[in-house]
Amino acid sequence: MKIKKIVAAILAGTMVIAAMAVSAFAVSDFELTGTAITMDDSGIRINVFNPWGTEENGCHAVKSMEPIDGAVKVDVTVKVTGLEASGLGSFKLWLNGAANVDGCDVSYWEKDGSAKDGCQSTVAEVSADGEYTVTLTSEAAWVKGDNNFLAVISDIDAAAWNELNGGEGDTGLLSITAVKASAEAGDTPTGDSAATTAIILAAVAALAVVATVSVKKFAAER
Repeated sequence: MKIKKIVAAILAGTMVIAAMAVSAFAVSDFELTGTAITMDDSGIRINVFNPWGTEENGCHAVKSMEPIDGAVKVDVTVKVTGLEASGLGSFKLWLNGAANVDGCDVSYWEKDGSAKDGCQSTVAEVSADGEYTVTLTSEAAWVKGDNNFLAVISDIDAAAWNELNGGEGDTGLLSITAVKASAEAGDTPTGDSAATTAIILAAVAALAVVATVSVKKFAAER
């Protein structure tokens, strides 16, 4: 009976630490509600969430910004369909966004992918149909709030866009297919978080080995 209790405790510990390891890489998905395209000073903007927008100019593509809370990395995937037929040629996509919450330093309004105030966006070069993911990272973590703003910005010429579809633009050309937020800025954690994660994973492996040996020993003794 004593061996059984020890084995049970070891297995329980393994499960708890494994859950900790998984949570270290937790990624939150947003609930999509559609694609919200509007005009921007630098071209066509695809709003992910625009608290100052209206239904007429396309304010939201996600139900809420709650999953952004605590994130330092946000990925938005845009699907491009019918680019060649549109005649728009190639263009660029990037992310702008701001928490707009007192005490939170997340704020990025650049368009060339340069780092500013601890934030930076990747820039996607679009030259053919397909899915393109742009990523906004920040040193500070997002704080969810009523004025959170996030949008995919493009350098599509507004006049060229307005010539499509009889002057209405082509809303079928661009669509948001995924929005994800993560508390880890990179695929591989760095600094203290990397060390912590490595220790957790090592502990999981060690406990698994001990559990296996204990079970075999118990079986042999019987």
